[in-house]
Amino acid sequence: MHMRSGLTASELLRDRPEMKYLPLDDFARLDYGRLLWKNPQTRARLIAHWSDERHPYRERFVARRGLVEALLNAPTDGLDAVVANHQSSIRAAIREIPPVFGHFWPDSKAPDSSERE
Repeated sequence: MHMRSGLTASELLRDRPEMKYLPLDDFARLDYGRLLWKNPQTRARLIAHWSDERHPYRERFVARRGLVEALLNAPTDGLDAVVANHQSSIRAAIREIPPVFGHFWPDSKAPDSSERE
């Protein structure tokens, strides 16, 4: 949510001309991705899910992980700076956030702290 206006990122971006034909699914990925990203356990699980060999966008996520993470971490009013740093457009950057596929989401567990040691 945007601090001053109480709007979500999608609500702030929706009226821009370049966003006119962006599907609602993409706006949902941005808003829900940013919401879920705030929880460290969910963030780790999303990364595990998107990095899973079964995920059809795995290679794309691995190649654009920096952009995706920066977009999900950025304050709402900092999205333009993120995409400029990654030489992208806001529309293209949003499309880089991978979807979550339900059939193997339950298997996408974040690594235990014991496994990382």
